[in-house]
Amino acid sequence: MPDAARRLNVCCWSRVRLDASTVFWLKLATTECVEAITKMPMPWTYRHASKEWRAFLADVKERMSLESDNMAYTAVDAVLQVFRRRLTAHQGLAFASVLPAVLRAIFVKDWDVSQPPIPFADRQALTDEAKQVRVNHNLTPDNAIEATAWAIRRCTDNRDFERVLGQLPDEATAFWHVDVEDPTELDQRII
Repeated sequence: MPDAARRLNVCCWSRVRLDASTVFWLKLATTECVEAITKMPMPWTYRHASKEWRAFLADVKERMSLESDNMAYTAVDAVLQVFRRRLTAHQGLAFASVLPAVLRAIFVKDWDVSQPPIPFADRQALTDEAKQVRVNHNLTPDNAIEATAWAIRRCTDNRDFERVLGQLPDEATAFWHVDVEDPTELDQRII
């Protein structure tokens, strides 16, 4: 502790008369708080955000048959924008809360929450809308929603994801639905 802070600490506490019992409980409470804070783990998704993002992006690129990370990012960003336009801010934040850190950030980036949600449409109309996001730099394929859904399901906890979808409009569940022959294909990966 710097000398000035030590002098201030002594000065402040010298005016306070505490009995031994109070001093004991203050020290114990302070020690327990410090121990609790230092033992609190950092969420896995923050500690491994880059690793999670790289694995997700690799899945999306492969599933969409895209050549570059930039192409995959643009497609994913477009899909997330299309989906969030159909949610209230409260619904969108609940959905974002189950996404890995980087996807969560992409989902909320530049979101104008003052705009009211618009209705869901059929899959083709939603895909066409995704293709219009940054149209001059967008090579989003026809399977962009399905591929993004597939990759998101592989990087999220399925129970949390389904719990949040259950709180959203029925069309939200349809938006993120993926048909697979083997359901274990969508199990969360350990990376």
